Amino acid sequence: MLVSSLIDRVDVSGGYVLVEKIEKMSSERPLMDILSAFNRLPILMKNKSPPKELQSISDKLKDEFDSDLSVLFRLLPNMSAIFPNFDKPTVKAVTEQAMSLHNVSFTLP
Repeated sequence: MLVSSLIDRVDVSGGYVLVEKIEKMSSERPLMDILSAFNRLPILMKNKSPPKELQSISDKLKDEFDSDLSVLFRLLPNMSAIFPNFDKPTVKAVTEQAMSLHNVSFTLP
């Protein structure tokens, strides 16, 4: 009951709510549940936001991630939902080490 009232408040204020059940015993790939939840965020944003707002969001993401935008697309394939006129960036092959959740990090202001 408390959770649903909080979700309603966030929804009314124009925010986004992601709900994901994370298995305690999911030690094999513990971050995959979280990544899966964040991958649903672009779809939620597309469904709730007007085109002008989506354009603003995609512009901000392009500015923040710059050359790392291709990594974001690899981690969250649904990002293409908020980049309707943007070709999916090509990813350069990594010769020494493949990308994994353990060697990718971003710092946002």
